[in-house]
Amino acid sequence: MSRTDLVVVYLHADDMLVTGSNSAQITAFKQKMMKMFEMTDLGEMSYFLGIEVRQTHNEVFICQKKYLKEILKRFNIEECKSILNCASKLHMASAKRVLRYLKGTLSYGIKFCKIQEFKLQGHSDNEWAESVNDMRSTSGYCFTFRSACFSWHSKKQEIVAQSTAKAEFIAATAAVNQALWLKKMMDDLHLEQEEGIEVFVDHQATLAISQNLVFHGRTKHFKVRYYFLREVQKAGEVKLVYYSLENQIADIFTNSFLVSRIDLLKAKLGVCST
Repeated sequence: MSRTDLVVVYLHADDMLVTGSNSAQITAFKQKMMKMFEMTDLGEMSYFLGIEVRQTHNEVFICQKKYLKEILKRFNIEECKSILNCASKLHMASAKRVLRYLKGTLSYGIKFCKIQEFKLQGHSDNEWAESVNDMRSTSGYCFTFRSACFSWHSKKQEIVAQSTAKAEFIAATAAVNQALWLKKMMDDLHLEQEEGIEVFVDHQATLAISQNLVFHGRTKHFKVRYYFLREVQKAGEVKLVYYSLENQIADIFTNSFLVSRIDLLKAKLGVCST
């Protein structure tokens, strides 16, 4: 085994995945493990933690069809039985709509295609004061290797942002933290990326403030995030890049759209039917 060879082991409870750059070393590792522990080699991964995996020479397709069927069966969607305690008619209607959506997209998943240039890129977006109950904003981001999306996030922000700039900074900070974590994982897997990781944002003020050495008084309430984003960009680890709203694929994690717009964004994320 040379210094460049790598065997990666992922363990979850009593389930294990093994991969690497040297098939002989992978085989040797599995044989040693089976001598030490009672275990079965199931071959090429086809199902793991509720995710179905279909592999071909140039593509990998993942979906959760089996898991979704179990959810629909559990709540008996055909008979529209109650699934919420003390729910209003509005809650019930929303819940049933989600289940109907799952039923209509059982065969959908994410297709990863073989690419020529392996490059990590991220997209960050925000919807300011979207929640009518507490006026909090929603952050969203996703990452790709120029193929399908493999890491994504959509979450209501923990504080109330008093401006769109602050909300965008919170979203961008979350995306940059994820980018740094992914970079560390890539380094551990010998997949070093020399150039800074591009994170695309659709807010010009966010770029201007993060790169402007003059710290304006109106932005002091998010001073820590300002210095963090400026520091990682100065170090060359991450680079915030402007991306038009029309092309911002992270938009799907923070907003609601017409079906045509959703279908376009899903396609860009690599979401498709089998």
